[in-house]
Amino acid sequence: MSILLKTLHQSASTSPDRIAFMGAHESLSYGQLDMAVAEAAHDFKAQDIRALGLLANNGIPWALADLSALAANIPLVPLPLFFSPQQILHAVHDAGLDALLTDQPQQVEALLQSASIRFHKMGEFCGLHLIRLQSVASKKLPQGTAKITYTSGTTGEPKGVCLSLAQIG
Repeated sequence: MSILLKTLHQSASTSPDRIAFMGAHESLSYGQLDMAVAEAAHDFKAQDIRALGLLANNGIPWALADLSALAANIPLVPLPLFFSPQQILHAVHDAGLDALLTDQPQQVEALLQSASIRFHKMGEFCGLHLIRLQSVASKKLPQGTAKITYTSGTTGEPKGVCLSLAQIG
């Protein structure tokens, strides 16, 4: 288990009502966050997700999705909002994503349709829309990959860097 998740569990045990995240319109205590991460991780595992993309604005849902993927041992691929549609599609195929979480479902669905990627809307998870990708070839990721971060691709296609749990904490 990651140091971050261990610390979250410890804080939830010792100070469950202390605020862990505060956003513009919501907040989560350590107890609520720990419970939400456990529930979302369970849901992600039940969906049998192998590699999860995250295309959303920064905020509590983004952080919750990140922690939940970590807890579920599912590699997460944060997709920067500044990426062009071509860069997003490159990362989707390069990482072999089989699911995407987003706060922009209409734009993502239009992009997937334009690229002839079959998908299925799965509802909301972590306050974000989960979209299952059905026609993206899965990729064998290096053992222990916890996260894949992509370069901006300013000099060519974005390059993915696989990070292990030890490298991200």
